[in-house]
Amino acid sequence: MTDRNSLPLTAFSWGYWGWGNATPLLVEGVDAAEARSGFEPPLFVDVRFSRSVRAVGFNGNAFGVLVGTKRYVWMRTLGNKQIGQHDGPRMAIAEPDAASELLEHLRAAARDRRRVLFFCSCEHACDDHGTHCHRTEVARLLHAAAAERGVPLETVEWPGGLPQSVAVKTIPVLLRAIARGRVTLPLEGPFNLAQVAGLPWGSVVRAHHGEQSVAFVSGPAKFTGGSWCLPVLKTFANAAADGDDAERWGAELRARRMLESLGTAMRVDEGGVAPTCVYTIAHVDKLRAIAAGSGRGSLTEGRAWESAAKQLDQARANGRRLPIVFADAADCSRLLYSATLARIETSGNGTRYTFEGLKALRGAHTPQELTLVSTGRKIAPGFIRPYAICMTPGFLRT
Repeated sequence: MTDRNSLPLTAFSWGYWGWGNATPLLVEGVDAAEARSGFEPPLFVDVRFSRSVRAVGFNGNAFGVLVGTKRYVWMRTLGNKQIGQHDGPRMAIAEPDAASELLEHLRAAARDRRRVLFFCSCEHACDDHGTHCHRTEVARLLHAAAAERGVPLETVEWPGGLPQSVAVKTIPVLLRAIARGRVTLPLEGPFNLAQVAGLPWGSVVRAHHGEQSVAFVSGPAKFTGGSWCLPVLKTFANAAADGDDAERWGAELRARRMLESLGTAMRVDEGGVAPTCVYTIAHVDKLRAIAAGSGRGSLTEGRAWESAAKQLDQARANGRRLPIVFADAADCSRLLYSATLARIETSGNGTRYTFEGLKALRGAHTPQELTLVSTGRKIAPGFIRPYAICMTPGFLRT
């Protein structure tokens, strides 16, 4: 029987893009980061449908030979069988029920104090355009299998963890290059491999030399061009003054690319609710009529809800519901109704969105209780935008 008070199993999702010629160093970095967290070297689970690739270190069974049979499993059953196909859906897992087998690999690894990285080639689980890699569907299936068995589970993009603030000493020529747009910072001199290889996405790095410094948002280091390098995702010229801006941008990156941890899917206490929600306004008479009926309705908005559509795709990929909360278009001082978004259709004429389960909110709530994802700040009084992406407040989780 499962111990429900135990710590959740952790499964890391990961893409090997850019590592094909440096796999021994990849393994060294991953193992060091896991040891720093108190774990043994992890198990790698390959969820590619095909292993015939250009990346030398991942072609065929090359990676399995490198790490050994005790640390490598190929699960073609969880691959995207639509790769290379020109018809049908873009994504289709070969054998969805195989998620139960992956769950058993996690449980067996945990007994040896090891964690699991399941991987394919895609660089990001979700890119800036909202396109999802198939491993997001693998994660959803894994959570469903865990929920069915009552197994606590956490899935997150490698290396997981909360963003950090770190300082790195470098040379003036690299500082100037970063300020001009260089996208990597080679690490000079001695450095802590476990720390940089496991640096959480969205961390803020202050590169400095003497009085000169540049801040940038980064993630785990990669071995490229003959040295370990930190990715430079966005630069902030004034390292001291721009710290808050860098942290906010890092938080947006984590939300946009699905880099936040998803804990024990469909937990009763969270009701399978996404960490973000949509705030909008509508005429209260329309909302009252929909709530009095089936609770399902559709409304239109003159603006394209592209960000909301991405949030809906992300929530579904994680097996969660995306809430929508309404204020009265004639009086935005109070939040009146909430529902679950079911569909978003955007066009040149705006957006048609469909929701279900519309109910009046209990208690008195205002838009000023909502935190904007874009700024990390509460909605200000007099906020007049017709919709916004916000962090899901506690009263929408109960």
